[in-house]
Amino acid sequence: GVFEASAAGDAEANNESTLNFTSARAVYPDLLVTEVIAPETASPGGPAPVIWTIRNVGEAPVAGPFDDHILLSPDAAVGGDLFLGTAPLAVTIAAGESLTRTQIVTVPLPAAGTRYFVVTTDARNAVFEQNDANNSRVAAAATRIPAGLVLEVPVQSVAESAPDPVIRARVTRNGALTNPLTVTITTSDPTEVIAPATAVIAAGELSAMIELRVVADGVVDGPQSAVIRASAEGYVADSAVIGVVDSD
Repeated sequence: GVFEASAAGDAEANNESTLNFTSARAVYPDLLVTEVIAPETASPGGPAPVIWTIRNVGEAPVAGPFDDHILLSPDAAVGGDLFLGTAPLAVTIAAGESLTRTQIVTVPLPAAGTRYFVVTTDARNAVFEQNDANNSRVAAAATRIPAGLVLEVPVQSVAESAPDPVIRARVTRNGALTNPLTVTITTSDPTEVIAPATAVIAAGELSAMIELRVVADGVVDGPQSAVIRASAEGYVADSAVIGVVDSD
């Protein structure tokens, strides 16, 4: 201890003091995804609109910017999901207020069957919140993605006199890749564009290349077009239109 002394004999009488102060509890925002609405069906490789609502259930306003992420899940649980896109937001959401957002995302080609869309708000933790555990929500209803084909043709039109008459297209499937898939290829006008009868997507592969060939028919017939169609049993078919510019 410390030995203290004073002439009056009260050296330790001044060792205590009282300080009064007032503290205020800090308040923070808290973002909550209250609802996610997704389409009942979606096509592989096609667009899917996702609608969600975020609410600030905290006691302070949220000032952006922050990012929301849209994901795709094979089940109705959050975690281990496939990232589809980012929706940036740069607004202020007052305490107690809600905001509904819409984003169109592309359904990944391999996906098939029952899937669930997931939204995570403030996905990069840019906002200091009371609670980060409520930032994600799964759509209440599942989205069905049927087995389907996607036909990708690199050109919309081609001249009959093109130096390279070959058009290299690609047909892609989704779903299980265990077995090979034979795809039937047809052309609506073989006098303008020739297509092979079939294309085989090998086991374990998503896609196969197709060689289409524009025909120099020597006939003055003006602009023409041909519809190329890819189909297979159990799959939704796809098609593409190729315009053919007359060179005669």
